[in-house]
Amino acid sequence: MRKLFLAVMLFSAFLLMGTTASAVPILQLGIDGGTYDGNTTITSDTNFDLIAYLKDGGDTSLRYYISAAVVPQDPSTPSGSLTVTPVMGVDAYIAPTANSGNPWGTGGHGFFNPAPGTFYWEWSFEFDGYTVPEVDVASGPTGSGKDIYAAIFNVDIDNLLAEYDAIHFDLYAKESSGLASNNIKAPFSHDASAVPEPATLLLLGGGLVGLAGFGRKRFKK
Repeated sequence: MRKLFLAVMLFSAFLLMGTTASAVPILQLGIDGGTYDGNTTITSDTNFDLIAYLKDGGDTSLRYYISAAVVPQDPSTPSGSLTVTPVMGVDAYIAPTANSGNPWGTGGHGFFNPAPGTFYWEWSFEFDGYTVPEVDVASGPTGSGKDIYAAIFNVDIDNLLAEYDAIHFDLYAKESSGLASNNIKAPFSHDASAVPEPATLLLLGGGLVGLAGFGRKRFKK
């Protein structure tokens, strides 16, 4: 009986390990030194390294996009600026362009809906094959022994945090229509935000959860 019990426990542990490994999403976006608040990775710095991760097996031939949207929603042009400098793992980089609206089209995304969307910068790149040990931005290194592609950018958001509650970052590929893909994107819980100061983390966290839920409802329609 004991042998059967041990066998069942070992088999269950094996299944759990496989489930944990497969739980790492294809795309993730994190901040070096940031804090995961249960919903997204957050920093209060105005200059930081933003890291895009592509799971082993993901398509490195695709062009990927990162957007930096102002929160709360505001379609007008900010007085502050944003600069993004590739650090490592980045190929075919195109510097940020300013936009106002919604790169997701009518499909919706919490930080851009409802109309008229919000102001955001968007830049594109390709992964150049640089890898790091597999990580889950929600929990840290997975210890799986696998590697994961990484593209690192230094982001300077200047005085933007004096104007807004947050600058929210998303990572995605695009469909043939030119719109952000609902199928190839970093999940809400694997993206990143910059906030003015640590005291706002709890308040912002609640807001992010609400917006994420709103976005998910829109996706299902």
